[in-house]
Formats: sequence, C-alpha cells, structure tokens
Amino acid sequence: MKDDLVHTVLLVEDAPCCRQYASYLSDLRNVDTLDLKQATVSKIKPYAVILFIVTAPVTGNMEAPALLSRCVRLLDPDTHRLGLLTVGLMPDDQAPSLLGEFDQIPLFYARSDWKPSEFTWQDQMTVSLWKKAGTVPEWMKPLLASQGGQNFASPANLDPVLDLIDGRL
Repeated sequence: MKDDLVHTVLLVEDAPCCRQYASYLSDLRNVDTLDLKQATVSKIKPYAVILFIVTAPVTGNMEAPALLSRCVRLLDPDTHRLGLLTVGLMPDDQAPSLLGEFDQIPLFYARSDWKPSEFTWQDQMTVSLWKKAGTVPEWMKPLLASQGGQNFASPANLDPVLDLIDGRL
C-alpha cells in the first residue's frame, strides 16, 4: 500500500506568503500542489506526505482544521505523514496545546514578511532577545536570517520541512 502512494502534496492556503513557500518547496523537491479550498481526503489519500501551508491552522482558516481533523481520523499514520507549516504565526511554548487533537503533527514556523525595515517592534525585540540569549529555536532561524539581510528562502531555514518531505522525520 505504502509503495502505491505518490510522494508529497502541499495543501496551500490562498495567501501570497503561503504560495511563496509552496513555490520555493516545489523548486527544491518534486511535489504536487493543491489549493486548500479544493482539497478533500479522497484527493489527498494517494499521497504519502501531506503538508498544510497556512497562516493560522487553528483559528484563522476554516478549511485547514476541518480537513486536518478528517485526515487524522481517516488516514493511516503508518502510511501517511502529516505536517503543518504555519506562515506568520508566532509560535511559543503553548503551540502544541493550541493544536489540541493535532498535537502529534509536526508543526513548522516561517515568517511571512522578510524585510527588516517592515518588522514590527515586537519582531525586532524578539530578534534582539534571542540573539542575546544565545540559543536560537528552529522557528527563529528564518527571522534571524532575514534580520541579517539573507534570503528568506535559505534551504537551512526550511531543513526541518524538507526532512518531513524526504521521510527523515
């Protein structure tokens, strides 16, 4: 059964920042892309890896939690790997509890705005605090890279997502 599955599908929210990440991941890996509003469990069942790319997986997007809930109930976790790439949603220690029934699904974070000149004061303060702390969590690396003027789409920033796509996670 697992050998019959197509490799990866990206379920993309209709937001420019989400489409930007989907485009970048499509350039790096051979993946299919599907508009989240058009997705159904039957359409995504043939895929081994199903990655949701959304701005707010629990509260802001009505399609994502409903479809994700159906995937958790209906897809075999031995043959299907699910992931959430949240774009622009600042994670914290509470992130898994915010996801409730989805807390076993890998959650990845990506910044939606990459121009340091357009960072909010909260973005700038967060960057400053993490730089001083010396320990940088995975979700902060893209933010720090953008603060330094690097390309937001550095492969290192999305390595954990690529690990999911490549079957290492």
